[in-house]
Amino acid sequence: MLVSGNVQIDGTLTVTHHSFVSIPPAAFMPLSDGFYDGVIYSVERVQLMPNGVGGVSFPSYLYAPVNLPHGAEIVKIICWWEDNVSHVDTDHDPHLELYRCSLNSGVKELMASLRSHWNDSDRHLQYAPDQSSDYASDSIEHKVIDNYQYNYTLFLYLPRADDDNNFCALGGVRIEYKYNP
Repeated sequence: MLVSGNVQIDGTLTVTHHSFVSIPPAAFMPLSDGFYDGVIYSVERVQLMPNGVGGVSFPSYLYAPVNLPHGAEIVKIICWWEDNVSHVDTDHDPHLELYRCSLNSGVKELMASLRSHWNDSDRHLQYAPDQSSDYASDSIEHKVIDNYQYNYTLFLYLPRADDDNNFCALGGVRIEYKYNP
C-alpha cells in the first residue's frame, strides 16, 4: 500500500502479504525403508533422480521439511518434473505429497498431492490446486499453517528407471502462501 498525506482509519486495517518458499532438490532426505537405494543429486541439472540410472535402480522415497510462518495460508504448490518413464501403473507414478503431522498424536494428514504422468523428457511444471488435471489435487486441505500443533513435510516418490534407462527427476518445489504480519 502506498499512502501520501494523512490517513485516518476507523477500525482495523489488515494487510495481506504474498510470499514464496522454495524447496530445492538438495533439501530432500532418504526415508530408511527397504526400498531405498539412494538418489543422485545432479549438480549439472540441479535435480534429484533415482540412483542406478545406467544400471539397476530401485524406487526412492524421500522427505523434506516445510517451514512456513504460523498462520500463513497456502495458496498454491508447484513442482517441476522431468519424467520420461513409460508409466504403466498410476500407483507407481512419481508423486509429491504435502502432509501435516500432529505433534500430540503423531497422526499424519494429507494436505495436497501432485502426481506426474507425462512420459516427456522436457522439464514441465505441475501445480495444486489444479482442477484441470487428473494428477494434481483440486484443493489444498488444512491450508492454514498451525505450527503450535503440527509440523509439515513433503514426501517424494521417484520410481526406478525403466528398462530403457528412462527416469523421472524432481527439479524443485515452490509453495506460494499469504499471511497477515
